[in-house]
Parts: sequence; C-alpha cells; structure tokens
Amino acid sequence: MVAEVELTAEQATLLVVDSDAGQRTAMVGVLERSGYAVLQGESASAALSLTHAHRPVIVLLETALPDGDGWEVAQAIKSDPALAGVFVILLSSADSDGESRSVERGDGLADGHIVQPVSPKVLLGWIETFMRIQTVQSALRAGEEKFRSLFRNTDAAACLCEVVHEGGRVADYRVLDVNPSFEKITGLDRGRAVGALASVLYGMEEAPFLGACAVVAETGEPAKFEKLFAPLGRHVHVTLSCPGRGRFLMVFSDVTERRQSEEELKKLGGMLAGQAGPSGPEAAAAAGGRYVDLAAQNRDGLILGALGSGRLDSIAEEYLDLLGTTFFVCEGSGAYAVRKLASSWCRVMDEASRKLCGAQDNTTALESGKWLCHESCWTEASKRAIKERVPVDMECSGGVKIYTVPVLAGGEAVGAAGFGYGDPPADPSQLESLAAAHGLEASELAAAAEEARGNASDLVAMAKSRLQTTAQLIGSLVEVWRVEEQRRQLESHLRQAQKVEAVSRLSGGMAHDFNNMLNVVLGYADMALMKLAPGDPVRDDIHEIVKASQRSADLARQLIAFLGSQDAEPKVLDINDATAGMLKMLGKMIGEDIRLVWKPGRNVWPVRMDPAQFDQILVNMAATARDAIEGTGKVVVETVPMEVDEAYCAAHPGVLPGQYSLLAFSDNGRGMPREAVEEIFKPFAADDVLGREAGLGPATVYGIVRQNGGFISVYSEPGHGTTFKIHLPRHHEESAQKGGASPAAAQPKAVTGSETVLLVEDEASLLQLSEKLLASLGYKVLAANSPVLALQMAQNHPGKIDLLLTDVVMPEMSGPILRKQMSLLLPDVKCLYMSGYTANVIANRGMIGEDVPFLQKPFSRSELAAKIREALGADA
Repeated sequence: MVAEVELTAEQATLLVVDSDAGQRTAMVGVLERSGYAVLQGESASAALSLTHAHRPVIVLLETALPDGDGWEVAQAIKSDPALAGVFVILLSSADSDGESRSVERGDGLADGHIVQPVSPKVLLGWIETFMRIQTVQSALRAGEEKFRSLFRNTDAAACLCEVVHEGGRVADYRVLDVNPSFEKITGLDRGRAVGALASVLYGMEEAPFLGACAVVAETGEPAKFEKLFAPLGRHVHVTLSCPGRGRFLMVFSDVTERRQSEEELKKLGGMLAGQAGPSGPEAAAAAGGRYVDLAAQNRDGLILGALGSGRLDSIAEEYLDLLGTTFFVCEGSGAYAVRKLASSWCRVMDEASRKLCGAQDNTTALESGKWLCHESCWTEASKRAIKERVPVDMECSGGVKIYTVPVLAGGEAVGAAGFGYGDPPADPSQLESLAAAHGLEASELAAAAEEARGNASDLVAMAKSRLQTTAQLIGSLVEVWRVEEQRRQLESHLRQAQKVEAVSRLSGGMAHDFNNMLNVVLGYADMALMKLAPGDPVRDDIHEIVKASQRSADLARQLIAFLGSQDAEPKVLDINDATAGMLKMLGKMIGEDIRLVWKPGRNVWPVRMDPAQFDQILVNMAATARDAIEGTGKVVVETVPMEVDEAYCAAHPGVLPGQYSLLAFSDNGRGMPREAVEEIFKPFAADDVLGREAGLGPATVYGIVRQNGGFISVYSEPGHGTTFKIHLPRHHEESAQKGGASPAAAQPKAVTGSETVLLVEDEASLLQLSEKLLASLGYKVLAANSPVLALQMAQNHPGKIDLLLTDVVMPEMSGPILRKQMSLLLPDVKCLYMSGYTANVIANRGMIGEDVPFLQKPFSRSELAAKIREALGADA
C-alpha cells in the first residue's frame, strides 16, 4: 500500500492515481525532476479524498482502478462545483479495447487522455499545456473580477442589457444588471430594473437609444455619443460596448451642467470678440491648422494594440471638445498611442519647435531632444508619472500647463495619459523671449496667445477628475487584451502541438508500412541473387536494387527523426559520418538562397546516442539557423574535439569536466539580444524580442542534448548572427559496434533448417515473400494472414509445430496475445516476433518482453535464417 499523502497541501500541485506502482513511480519521478510537487494514490477512493482535501491543479487518473471506475471518478470531480478548474487527464493501457473504451466513455468527462506507457516528453508536454491554461484562466478570472469591481464602483451609471427581437428586428432590450450609480442617477432601484424591458422600465414607446444599442450588440463595434436622455430630461454622455453577441454595456453620465457651461462660455467669447465663432477642434480647422498626430511612429505599442486607433481617437476628441487644447497617451516605451493638438497656441509652438530639430523625418526629430512640445509631454511629464505612479501637474516649455496621470495594468505602469490646459503667457517680455527662442515673430505669437485664451477653471477641474477614470479604463482594457493575447497564443501553441502529434503518429504508421514494402523488395532481391551464377552480370543490377532499398530505409529513419516519433536506441556514432550523411537533406531544407558549409574536424571522438536523435539535432538546428536569416546567407556546420576542465565547469553550472565532441551551427543572420538568448530554450519563446517565434526547435535540441549527458551554449549579438555549440560526451568503448554501419556490408551465409514454422503476417505481399524465404531455407511453412486463422491451423495440424513467427501489430489481436493463446494449444512452441517498429519501441509499450527474440523489418534472408536458429535454440 502506498502512502496516500506524501506532500502537504501547500506543496501539492499534481495528483497521480495509478494502481500500477511501477508506472506511477515513473511518472512521479519525471514530474518531480521537472520541479512539480506531486501527490500520489492507487485507488478511486484515494483519488476523490486527495482531490477534495488538496485541490490539485491536475489529476492524472487511471481508468481501471481496483476499487472503482476511473471514468466515474472523473465524472465526480468534473461535476463537483467545489472542484471547478481542476483538470483531469485519463490514463489507459495501450490495448485496443482500452483505447476505444476511452473514446466512447471519456468524451466530456476529462480534459485529456494519455495512452500508457507514456514517454517523459509527452507527459511533460501535457502537464505544461494545462499549467499554462490554468494560468490564463486565473488571469481571466482576475480580469472579470476587476471588471465587476469597476462596474460596481464607477461614478457613471452602468447597465448590462441584451437585445430582444420581434418579427426579425430588434424591438427592445432587457436589463440584466445595473450598478449603484445607475440607481442614484436614474432613481430606479435594482430590484425593479433587473429583468425589465427598457421600454416598460422607462415608460416609453421605444427604449432609449435603441438603434445605437442594436448596432453595437449585433456588430460588436463600440459607440460614443452625447444625447438627451428623455426619461430624465438630461443630457448624458453615453459609451456603448459589446461584451458578447446580442448584449451591450451602456455607461452614461450626466453632462447637462457641463454643456450649459460650454454654451455660456461660447456666448461670452463671442461677445468679447464681437462675434460668435467655432471653438475647440473646429477653431483649429477654421484657422487653417491641423492636428499633429505622431501615433504613426508607434509600431507595436501595448496600449495602441489593446485599444486601437479608433477608440483612442474618440477619447482624444472628448478632451479636445472639452478644453480645445492638446491630448496625448504615451506608451511605456515613449511612443505615442495618440497625440492631437487643437489649440492655435499649441500648434504654433509645436510646429516651430519641430523646425528646430533639423530633420526631415519624425523619428530623427523625436530623438534630437529639440522638439520641445514632445519633450515636455513625454520626457518630463509622462516619464515622471510612470516612474512615480502619481499624477504630474507642471508647466510645459510653451508656457501652458500639462496634467498627466499614469496608466496601470496589472500593477504595472504601461504608459501615461495627459492634456494641456491654461492660458498662454500674457506678459509681452515672456512672449518676446519665447518668440526669439523658437524663431517666430513676436506679433504672430501674441496673436496665437490671444486666440487660445479662455480655458475655464471649472472645466479643467472636471477634466482632471475624468482623466483618472480614463486612465483606469485604458489600463483595464490593456489588461484584458493581454490575457486574450496570451489565451490566443496558448491556443495556437496547443493546435500546433496537436498537429505535430498527429503527423508523428501518421509518420509512424507510414514508416511501418514502408518498411514492410522494403522487406518485400529486399527479400525478392535476395532470392534472385540465389538463382544467379556468381559471374552473371545481372547480379550487379540486383546489388544496386539492394543498395537503393537500404538507402530508402535510411531515408525513412531520417523522416522519423525529423518528426521526433521514435524512441531512443543509443548506438556509438561517428558524428562526422552522421552529419555528412544528412547534408543533402539539410541543404534542401534551408533552401538555395542559403549556403551550407561543412567543416568536419579531425580526430573527433565517438559519442553514444540514438542516430535518430542526432539527426533531429541537425534538422532543428538547421531550421533555427534558416529562420534567423533574411534573404541570402550562410550556415556553417563544424565539429571539433574539446576537453572541458574544472575552471570551465565552475563558470558554467551543470557542466561536468571531461572530453566532448563539439558540433557547432553558426549563421550570419539577424542575431539576438541578451534577453532572447536567455529565453531561447523555452518552447515558443523569444517572439517578443526577436520579432518572430522561436518554436520548439531549440527546446527540442536542449532536451536531447541533456538526455545524452551533454550541454549546449549560445553566442549571439544583434546584427552579427548566432552560434549554437552542442557538446556531446565522448564514448570510450571503442569496441562497440558503431551505429550507421555501411548498409552494403556483406551478409553472413544463411543457416538452413528442417523444422515446421507457423508464419503469421497480415500484409499479403510480405506473407508471400516470407513463405518463400522460409521454404528456400528448408523449413516446412504454415502461412496464415490473421491470428484467428493461425490458431485454427495450429489446432488442426497433425504434426509438430516448432516455431511461431508472427508480426507484433495486427488488426485482430497483437502478436503477444496470439503467443499466449498459442501456448495453450502448443505449450512447447518457440516464438520469434517481427515488426517494422524497433524492439525498444515495442518493449517500451509493454507489448513484448526481453525473453523473446525479435526480428527488425526490413530483414534479409540471412538475417531471417540467423534469427530463426536463435529462436529455436533459445530454450535448448
């Protein structure tokens, strides 16, 4: 009995429930080595009690538990409101019944399904995916809570509504929720408002602003306007947004007093000037001026991305309508999300200081430090507001004042918003000083100052109060946008991972079938060679067929390595030979515009690793180098022997001293900044600093290198390319057989026999070939194209059957199950498995044991002969 709780609740993150102690211990070990805290159990009751007690993030749950059904446990967890947010991943065995049962019963009951045994890479991939999803969901919940808080606490009236259709058109809208300010402003209590139709609630034939609300609810496009709100007889400023199709959020505030003040000011200004004329932005347009907007310099700003230029322009227009001066929102980087000028004074001063920059383009002008209006808005006001996280009220270089507040999102200052206010200087000496500094005529500047005077102090006070709310709104929208972007990225990564997994599964099946076909080609070539005289010229042609088939087998291995769908089979490798064999494929992969240079080193030590994994390193490193090069370029691949001493290890934690074979990939691409280098081995990392997504390549290589006892380092600078140095430990067992031996190596002479062999193979062409090969070796052959037919033949055969030669993976039943059934009929029969999958892959999936001989497809006649003699003599 395992200990039901090995960690405290505070430590617990994951829960593994599996009745197989070996599989459970293996999974727990992988997860704990990766930094996760893990609870474990072996029964259905333990699964439920531990989940309720500790509420882990993820439960890995075996479907066939000794005291209950895993699907029923999953259903209990997923249906319990107290366990909302707990992910359940079902674990089932690899037999076909278990897989189909999982599909039939697991749909909707769990968040994922893993077939055991599972590789560490796949297991960690599942866990990391759901941990990221949990992080995003937590952020979304926090964003929703923040929205609810803003909804409840804002001074403006807010109501959430859904449109009501009648006769195919929007006829009304129903109130779903209101905030306390709604009750205060309208005099309607929440109990009466919620659930009521707007037309009934307000006692009107048509609900207020029905047309605008219908457009927003149907299209999702926000809207803003100021209109008379008939139920109150007051003018209101209305903001409409769409939280979901068919719904809208209406936020409105009473602006009647403000509008009356504006009208009075317009009348007063007209009386003083002897005429009534336009003000605000209209005045700027009438004067022949223009808005100065520098947001075009902003390429990928956070605020601009979250709100969009349209929404930011609408916010700016509100303040320009109110004050007629200037409004700006700055990103944390200093770029403008929006910047607009309406005041004649601000336009004159801005254009004059722009001319002093001595540059034709705005980018150079902004960097010159002479664009005084920009320097006031950004360098002084915005930077101070962001740094100190408090409002900043100061005089600008042009003589008016600037009020700026920080924009906070998730506790981080991501920018600042501000506006100009106050009258220009009236003192003639100060005007003359400003005119001289900016290269202007004093009379021109005095006229602009006179035109811009008239900012009312009560409007400025109201604008300052509103700017705080505006900054909060911008921050909230940025926070929501960040969460949505992260969710979209995670969904994209998950889709990509699923596609890779699907392609890998497909490639494994195709490789299996391809190996069967190659087996047929090689087998018949062997038989043809037997029938030809030693000097027959046709023998050379058949030898070429054999070589081409063996090269095809190598190609299949490389394709499998490219997709990463093969378990590790370590062999002793000469990395110079292994790299040279992949150069043609790498050259085609990186393209004709990029030159591939190969520099093999001398006396490079052998290494011990899976050849397919080494090929995967080459492919991923070549792809990474290709993606770093824009247009033409060069990739250099080189190898050298290298000794690592204690001093190097002290400076590089995790590196062990010793002898290594170094494989280096260098490109002359764009290079990376330091922060990208530090993140490059994380899956899908460095997209924000590189301007592209790193994908899984570097992370995959890092995993392979560490798995084989090596280490990897990166050297890069922006504009100077990148070098990856892969250090693989030297293998000292020189007598071991090297992987990737020449495919044309001479085959030993085939050993014959006279025993009876029951051959089981579901591929018709391979069955026919194997039957002929066995007959040519002197064996009596009983050939069956299915396990069921093989059992019937064994039962009806009058004589002795010495050997069962069977494929491992077949439709009706697997080879190991057939062997068990056959042993009931023929207790003394020997067995030899054959498969297109490797022995390690088959063994790791629990399908065969180490006590049964195994024949790898494709095989030659002599290999078949040798394995048969091994199998027949195994128990002798």
